[in-house]
Amino acid sequence: MVYVDSTYYTNNYGGKLVKSDDFIRLSSMATAYINQITMGRITDDVIDPVKMATCAVMDELFKQEKGPEIASESAGKESRSYVASGKSNEQKLNEAARVWLASTGLLYRGLE
Repeated sequence: MVYVDSTYYTNNYGGKLVKSDDFIRLSSMATAYINQITMGRITDDVIDPVKMATCAVMDELFKQEKGPEIASESAGKESRSYVASGKSNEQKLNEAARVWLASTGLLYRGLE
């Protein structure tokens, strides 16, 4: 079960990056990632932030698949440089999800 459909992604989240060709695959991957970082503790009372986090992770996965952002490009003898973020792909996914899940308690890993 995925947490979002294309209608939610477009209308509620305002997503524009992920198109129908990639939607099922990326929504499945994002759902799996959210389940992993929340350790399967998602309940109905936190489903709205979970859905938004899923959309944010989908966008980040799309960007990662697209490749690094080009900072500059030259035509003569071909030169291309990329934007260096200094963050790993995992860190970027975590940050995308954390924006929506930080206040839910789902990311807590300690003892209760």
